[in-house]
Amino acid sequence: QTITSAIPVIDTACIAGVCTISLSSALPILTADMTIDGPSIPANLIVRRDSAAATEFRIFTKAAGTATISDITIRDGISRGTSGVTGSVADGGGINHGGGALTLGGGIINFGPLTITGSTISNNTVTGGNSTGGAGGVAFGGGIKAYEQLTISGSTISNNSVTGGTGSTTGGGATGGGIRIQTAAAVVMTDSIV
Repeated sequence: QTITSAIPVIDTACIAGVCTISLSSALPILTADMTIDGPSIPANLIVRRDSAAATEFRIFTKAAGTATISDITIRDGISRGTSGVTGSVADGGGINHGGGALTLGGGIINFGPLTITGSTISNNTVTGGNSTGGAGGVAFGGGIKAYEQLTISGSTISNNSVTGGTGSTTGGGATGGGIRIQTAAAVVMTDSIV
């Protein structure tokens, strides 16, 4: 995939071999086959939402194609449902995996086969939309919401969170701070920490 729009980088800082790319907004939507390779140690390359960013956003949205993202840490993404009479649903703070096959992850909602290997998924936040006249929006999968085949090995999923939206009639539910697994999803997890 050729990215024609500007990459929204606020700052890139490398200190003692650890490089952090801070984003002012979400990256362009991935729509074709793509490979993104970091260094051999995921903690040495961090892609994150900058705390000073004007808006809340997830880091990656994948709409089609086969993508492999390896050896990077995806951090500090935020997915928030819109507020209104009824609050809307929110999921996938780091990556919204909307189609095709994806290898890796980070605060993910997956609608296709997903493989996460040697990765860290941390500090992503999902919050349901607030309500002014009904139920608050639900929040799913601060780390991962899995709809289909999910394979995780040698990875850490930590410090992710979900919060249901507030409501005038009832608050929105919140499930899967680490992982929310739908009933039909097949999951294999080895040598990992949640």
